[in-house]
Amino acid sequence: MAKKAKKKKGRFSAAVAAAAVTLVIGSAAVVAAARYLTPGQIAQQHEDQKLMEAFQGEDAVLVNESQEYAGFRVTLLGAVSGKNISEYLPEDHKGQVEDDRFYAAVAIERADGTPMPDTSEEAYGEDAFYVSPYIKGLEPWNYGIMNMGGGYSEFVQDGIQYRLLDMENIDIFADRGLYIGVSSGTFYDSGAYFFDEETGVITRNEAYDKVNALFDLPLDPAKGDPAAAE
Repeated sequence: MAKKAKKKKGRFSAAVAAAAVTLVIGSAAVVAAARYLTPGQIAQQHEDQKLMEAFQGEDAVLVNESQEYAGFRVTLLGAVSGKNISEYLPEDHKGQVEDDRFYAAVAIERADGTPMPDTSEEAYGEDAFYVSPYIKGLEPWNYGIMNMGGGYSEFVQDGIQYRLLDMENIDIFADRGLYIGVSSGTFYDSGAYFFDEETGVITRNEAYDKVNALFDLPLDPAKGDPAAAE
């Protein structure tokens, strides 16, 4: 591993509104080779041994799918969820540990190979990204990371920005269908995606001129819990 990377952390709340990957450019999908840190290595960079082991376990979902829009390539690397699988668990407003969590790892880079700015550079954050899960059947502007006790940590290594999402466990929605969206900006942009009120399906707005990647999150539907989800 390279020397420890500098990291930035973000937190949302309801009160504040080397792997082979599938590369999607527009509507065409091809297989491309790229070297990314694995989700386990990303957790290791955050000095989280438990989470590293969870990402290496049989319950982890490794995706390794890339989509390229507006000059950026976004890759959903993988996700994992469970109880007590991190060294760093948040507490609620009553001081109770929130031990049942969901984590997802995403890589963001410039498509032309120009390095992303390091977190210590002044240019860091000029190209901002909002990364969030979305639930089929629920309005994406109302149900996302900001309403799921979510936050993130990120760092830049070898010109690639890695973001690690951390939020309440969303496995209970697995039977409905879940997405991970990566769009330009710091909040949800209603122009980035379409929501079909009849089917509940969320799709990309093809006419959107900024980043609006959208990945299907292949969780086991058997993990769904309709009663808890409701």
